[in-house]
Amino acid sequence: MTSQITSIGTPITKEALLWFDYKKIPNVVFDKCEATYQKRVRDDAGTLYFINFRYWKHNEHESWDAQLCCDSDSDGYLWATVKEPSIEQTQARIRSLWEAAGSKRYDD
Repeated sequence: MTSQITSIGTPITKEALLWFDYKKIPNVVFDKCEATYQKRVRDDAGTLYFINFRYWKHNEHESWDAQLCCDSDSDGYLWATVKEPSIEQTQARIRSLWEAAGSKRYDD
C-alpha cells in the first residue's frame, strides 16, 4: 500500500479504503451509488462521527465523494459531502468540518 501513497496522500480506491479499515456496507441509504465504504471514528469517550465514501459510476465516468454523518448540537443530524483527491485529505477535511460545526458524540 505504501508504494501507492503520493505527495497528496493515498488515492481513493476500494482496496485502499479496506486497508484504512473502512467496511463495505449495503447501499441502503445511497442506493444510486455503486458502493459505499464506512468508518466509525471514535475516541476514548465514544463515537464522534461516521465517514461514508461513495463510489459512483455512470457510463464510463467514475468518481468518489465522502460524507460526514454526525449528531449536531441541536438534536439533529449533520450531513456534509466533500470531494478531496486522497483518503487522508478527506479524513482531515471531515474532521475539521465536525470540529467547526461543534457537533457532539453519538454516544452523548
